[in-house]
Amino acid sequence: MSTGALLAIDLVAVLLLAFGLYFPRYQRRDMVVALLGINIGVMAVATALANAEVSAGVGLGLFGVLSIIRIRSEELTQPEVVFYFAAIAMGVLGGIPIEPAWYTPALMTALLVALFIGDHPALFRGFEQHRMTLDEVYTDRAALETRLSTELGGSVKRIEIKKVDQVRGTTTVDVRYRRSRALLLAVALTAVACSSDEAAEPADEAPAASAADAEPVVVPPEVDDEPTPSASPFADRSTDELFDPASLHTFEFTVAERDLQFLDSDPTAEEYVPATMTFEGETIEVGLRYKGSIGAFVGCVDGPNLFDPSGAKSCTKLSMKVRINWNDGDDEFFGVRKLQLHSMNLDPSQLRERVGYHLLREMGVAAPRSTHARVVVNGEFVGLFALTENIDGRFTRANFNDGTGNLYKEVWPFTASGTLTGEAVYLDSLRTNEGDEGVNASLIRSFAEDLLASDDPASVVRRYMDVEQLMSQLAVDRTIRHDDGPFHWYCDDGTVARCGNHNFFFYEDPTAGSITMIPWDLDNAFSNILGDGNPVTPIPDGLGDITAGCEVFTYGGFGLTQRSASCDPLFAAWASMEDDYLAAVQRLHEGPLRADRLDPLIDTWIAQITAATVEAAETHDDALDPRDWEMAQTEFRRALDYARYYPIGG
Repeated sequence: MSTGALLAIDLVAVLLLAFGLYFPRYQRRDMVVALLGINIGVMAVATALANAEVSAGVGLGLFGVLSIIRIRSEELTQPEVVFYFAAIAMGVLGGIPIEPAWYTPALMTALLVALFIGDHPALFRGFEQHRMTLDEVYTDRAALETRLSTELGGSVKRIEIKKVDQVRGTTTVDVRYRRSRALLLAVALTAVACSSDEAAEPADEAPAASAADAEPVVVPPEVDDEPTPSASPFADRSTDELFDPASLHTFEFTVAERDLQFLDSDPTAEEYVPATMTFEGETIEVGLRYKGSIGAFVGCVDGPNLFDPSGAKSCTKLSMKVRINWNDGDDEFFGVRKLQLHSMNLDPSQLRERVGYHLLREMGVAAPRSTHARVVVNGEFVGLFALTENIDGRFTRANFNDGTGNLYKEVWPFTASGTLTGEAVYLDSLRTNEGDEGVNASLIRSFAEDLLASDDPASVVRRYMDVEQLMSQLAVDRTIRHDDGPFHWYCDDGTVARCGNHNFFFYEDPTAGSITMIPWDLDNAFSNILGDGNPVTPIPDGLGDITAGCEVFTYGGFGLTQRSASCDPLFAAWASMEDDYLAAVQRLHEGPLRADRLDPLIDTWIAQITAATVEAAETHDDALDPRDWEMAQTEFRRALDYARYYPIGG
C-alpha cells in the first residue's frame, strides 16, 4: 500500500477516534488537540524511520523518548490514557508500510471497535469508582463499608484506604461499588414529595414603578392563535415565596409555533416574543426570550465561531428571560417584573449558583437569591433551571435603605490604563433611572477621583464603601474561585488598553453617598478550586498578587491573555486592606462555609432536584446524565472540602 494511502487511512481513523468516540464522551477540548498532535507526530516519525537508513538503536531510542513524555496538565483517567495511546498506535500503523496491505486498516478498525465497545456507557452500567474524603477516622472496616454503602446508594465491592489524617480527623478512601437503581428512583420519588410549594407568606407592599424596568423589545409579527389568559393573581405575593428554598416551582410556557421557531432560529438576538406563563393553575401574558453571553451559548448554537456565538439553537436548554410586564408596565409577579432562568449547561453539579449566592448572602453581601425551577414549553418538559433573582430597580429598593439610585452593569471606575471612566460610559450602562432628566454619574466618578488623588486610598474606600460587606464579598469570591468575575481582567487583543472585567454591578446610594459592588453570574465558580479545570476562566493571582509586572500574560488551558487585577487602582486599594480581608475570610470559614452548616443544605437541595434531573435525562438525549451528575456532586464536595482545609490568604 502506498504511503499516501496509509496517511489517508490514519487521518480518517484518528478523526473518528477524536471526534466520533472521545470528545462526545469526555468533552475535553485539550485532549482532542493532544490526540491529533501525538498521532500526526508519531506517524511522521514512523514514516521517517521507515524511509530512512537508520539503525534499530536510533529508532528504539526515538520511541523511548516518546514513551517517557509526561502530560503535565491535570491527571488523565484510565480510559483517557487508553485513548491517548490509541492515537500513538494508529500513528505508528499509519507511518510504517506492512504487508499484506489490508493489515493496516484492519488493525486500526479493530482498535476503534475495541474502544467503542470497551468504553461504552452501557458496559457494566452502574459500576462506579470514586475517591472520597470522609470527615471521620475509621478503624472499623465494617463501619466504613456501611457508611459508604449508605452515602453512595449501592453495594460496595472494594475499599482501599489511601490516607488517615488524625489531625484533621479524616479518612481518604478509594471505593468501587455498584449503584442501586432502586435507591435512585426512591430518592427521586422522595424529592417529588418534599418539593411541593408551601403556603404563601403575607404579601409585601408592591414597590413603585421605576424606569429601571424599561427594556427595549423587538417582536416578530403577531399571530392570531394566542390563548386569552386571566388577569394576574400574583401581583400581591411576596418575593420571599418566589425564591423560597423549600419550593421547586414549575413554570409552563405556551408559545405560538411561529414565535418559537423565531426564537430558536437565532437565540443570540435575544428578542422577545409573546407567550403565556401558567403557574399554580393561573395563566398570564408574558414576553419570553433566550439570554446569555458567550458562556451561555457556547456549544448550543450552530454558528462557526466559538467566541462569537451565532446561528440556530442546537441544545434543548438555553437560559431564558421572562418579562412579566409585557402589556402593562405595572404588572408584577411575586413583586418582580422579570424572571431569569439559567440553563446551568456549564455546571454539571447544578449547584454553583445556588451555593455561591447562598454563601454571599449569609455573609451579608447584597447578592441575588437563587433556587431551582422546572420549565415546560408547549407541554414538553425542558429541564431543570436555576431561578436567579434579577438585579434591577426592585432589587436595589429591597436591598438598600435608599434604592432609588443609579445601578450600573459591568462598568469599572477606571480604564485598563488607570484613568477615570467617562460619564458617557456610565450612562450607557445604567439599569435604573436611564433617560431620567438630570441623571449623572457624579457620585461614583467622585469616588474614583478621590481614590486617585489620595495618598491613602484605603481611607477613601472606607469613606465610600461598606468595608465589612466588601471584604466579605471578596473573601467568598476568592474562596469559590469566581474567576469569571471582577478579578479576571481579560485582554481581547493582548494589549493593556483592551483589558477589562465583567459579571458585576455597582450601585450608588444617593442618601448615604455610598458605592456597593454587587456580584453576578456564578455559573463558572467553584470549577478552579482543585486545579485550573476551566480552560477559559482561571487566574493565578490572589488579592494583591501581580503577575508579569502588570504586563499582559497568557494563562489557562486555552492560553488566553489577561492582566492582574491588582494593577487596577481600586483593586490595589482593596489589597492594601489585608487585615479586613483576612478577618472576612475567617468569618466565612467559621460561619456559612462550615461543613455542619452548609453540607446539610446541599443534601436537601440535591434531594429536591433529583426527580427533575432524572426526568430530564429520560426525556432528552442531551440532558445531564444522572451518573455524570453524581460524579459532579462528588467533585463539588471535594472542592468545598479543599477550600475549607486550605483557606485563602492575602
